[in-house]
Amino acid sequence: MSTTQNHVGCWIKKANGNYDYNYQIAVDDYKGFILSAEVYQNPTDHKMLIPAIENVEHIFGPLHPGTQISTDNGYSTDENAEYLEHKQLDGYISTRKLSRILKKYNIKENPYSKDNFTYNHEKNGYICPLGQIMNLKGTYKNKKNSHKTVYWTKKCHDCQVKEICTTKNHYRTITDYGNPSKIRMQHKMDEKWAQEIYAQQ
Repeated sequence: MSTTQNHVGCWIKKANGNYDYNYQIAVDDYKGFILSAEVYQNPTDHKMLIPAIENVEHIFGPLHPGTQISTDNGYSTDENAEYLEHKQLDGYISTRKLSRILKKYNIKENPYSKDNFTYNHEKNGYICPLGQIMNLKGTYKNKKNSHKTVYWTKKCHDCQVKEICTTKNHYRTITDYGNPSKIRMQHKMDEKWAQEIYAQQ
């Protein structure tokens, strides 16, 4: 079974004191059946994925490992990516980059923006627009325990476009933010096959 988590409405408290609501619907993408529908007072989507999955399981029983779960970028959080991996569910959470491409808005024209660097699973690094591999430099945590993973290469210093692509020190870094589960999800969604599955939802 493939399940799509659809957000169909979001309203928050108005100035006149009236409350509106956030609707969450889970749909079986194969047959188009509505599996669950819930109403929440939380105005944002990112905390709604886990309750929606738990509601589906309450009604139908545990989801089988490998069940596809597809959501838009509003659900892209460390917690949601980690939850899907722990449950062994086959998640497809859109990235901001993919959402911009599919919706054709706010697409950066800069050829050296991060969106134009492609992650390579085999090399565990990013490929720059000129084909240079940017290797993993390290993973770090800040005081709030947030993760960031940094990629770079010394070869930027001799690159012909370093004045355009790099900072004043002539080294370019690519940084992914999030815990390992979220970063794995982001890299997965850079793959064409994953994008094709997501586009069908």
